[in-house]
Amino acid sequence: MRIAINTRITLMHNTSVYKAYMYNVLQSLILNHSTHEFLIVVDFPSSKTLFQANNVTQQIIGSKTKIGVAAKYWYDIQLAKAIKKFNADVVLHFDCRTIATIKTPQIIIVHNFSFIHNTTFLSHSEKIFFKLYEKKWLQKASTIVTLSQFTQQQIAKSFTVEINKIHTIPIAARNIFTELNQENKEATKLVFAAGNEYFLYIGSTHIESNLIQLLKGFSLFKKRLQSSMKLLVIAASTNDDVAIKEKLATYKYKEDVLLLQDISEIDVAKITASAYALIDASLKKDYCITVIEAIQCSIPVACSNIGCLPETVEDAALLFNPFDEKNIAEQLMLLYKDENLRNDLIEKGRKISSKISFENTVQSFYKTIEQTVNR
Repeated sequence: MRIAINTRITLMHNTSVYKAYMYNVLQSLILNHSTHEFLIVVDFPSSKTLFQANNVTQQIIGSKTKIGVAAKYWYDIQLAKAIKKFNADVVLHFDCRTIATIKTPQIIIVHNFSFIHNTTFLSHSEKIFFKLYEKKWLQKASTIVTLSQFTQQQIAKSFTVEINKIHTIPIAARNIFTELNQENKEATKLVFAAGNEYFLYIGSTHIESNLIQLLKGFSLFKKRLQSSMKLLVIAASTNDDVAIKEKLATYKYKEDVLLLQDISEIDVAKITASAYALIDASLKKDYCITVIEAIQCSIPVACSNIGCLPETVEDAALLFNPFDEKNIAEQLMLLYKDENLRNDLIEKGRKISSKISFENTVQSFYKTIEQTVNR
């Protein structure tokens, strides 16, 4: 089988965690299926091959434009030409867009459905572009993959799509995310938090991450309990950083907030496994990679009560209203003061982790590819 993978991401924000996750899925697919040929298409120049294997061809088709006529040209002309030349049996897109000019079966991964259920986070030009093409992409796709039942339901609610072509493949934590012993936890805290306990946020600094509201909740927590607890924020460097850095410059507890950027995956895994708790106050959540990875590290979670988060964490996390900083602070204080509750959440999280595995997720992706080709 000849499998083409388009790794381009349409939306310009909040993609680093998702892209890292999908790269791991893709690497496993390549290693597990050495008899298949893979074409990996990237849209940025790179000095090294991302996926080094004898059955992989990597092609760079550069473009800085993600929407508009130039983006359509990238997909329907440049990418289509590469797919035809490779003679692909199937195309898997990391994003929700399809190529209009080919007959090859296409699989799209709808990882970010904010252009339907919360257009507040899109620019005016993005709103127009997605409104014009979203229905066409979904109809053109042979298979639609979602990472949560929440996203699947949003698609079914908003569009007329054949239900049998929507496949939900739940998130599973990557294998580098695992529980650490106390000695390694203390060593990690010493390096990244001067030896202090810390709450952890991992994601973007974009407005949809709701990081400002989380900071307000953390401020109330600090004011009421006067603890030495830190807040570690791990985020990739983007143009969205300006607003959060301006906020931190005047933030009362700025010495207790540590912004870590461009951290290696190994260090992210160690920091996650050493955290007092993971906090996710997102206003838009179609997938919960960081939450599942924290749970696999036996770290308690407090998160928004919207999107796919309640579905993912079941009863293994504290839920809060992400629009209410007082409610966020209340849950942080509960985690801090109630050790029995914290331990209970950890045990419930272990039950969730025991039901899913990264290997099974990779296998589910392969079965979806196989079924799409044979349909």
